Amino acid sequence: MKLEISERGNFSYYDEFLYIMSNIKKISSNNKIKVKKLTSVAFIYSAISFIFTLVFLLFYILKKDNLYFYILCFFSFIFIFSVVYFVMILNKIKQLRGEEGTIIFEITEDCVRVEKNGVECKLNWNEITSVIINKNTICFIPRELKVLVAISKDYKEQVVSILKKFKKDSLLVDNSNLYL
Repeated sequence: MKLEISERGNFSYYDEFLYIMSNIKKISSNNKIKVKKLTSVAFIYSAISFIFTLVFLLFYILKKDNLYFYILCFFSFIFIFSVVYFVMILNKIKQLRGEEGTIIFEITEDCVRVEKNGVECKLNWNEITSVIINKNTICFIPRELKVLVAISKDYKEQVVSILKKFKKDSLLVDNSNLYL
């Protein structure tokens, strides 16, 4: 099966893909987990650190204790870091969605291959531990964490049928029911 994909994935596809990339060890050891959006995780970190910053600011104003000042500085740093992290994620998604070029996605009897602008990523079947269907992505999880191959869930029917054809459907983990 060979697909030439010229349209870009939606925001949620890239958000989920980035979460999978950043948590690949956890996902490869437990492929039955619900994948989150990386922007949601970063937003939660920002919100929690902002609340703690406000609380310790209030404590410092009321008590004028140096301990509260140091804790306030710590949570202020965490808040700034988490906001920067959130903005970096948004910029990365914007960059990924804005890239030009056609993506060639191919599943053969020997491997899964993705090519874009002359750059090729290839995973042989003996290197793949599982093929996980999530809310927005289908990810081919490697044994060694060197490369991650993913495609939009829009191609689920084609991917599942070709996996069955090549008798690789034992690798398939369908987590779609976790998002109902």
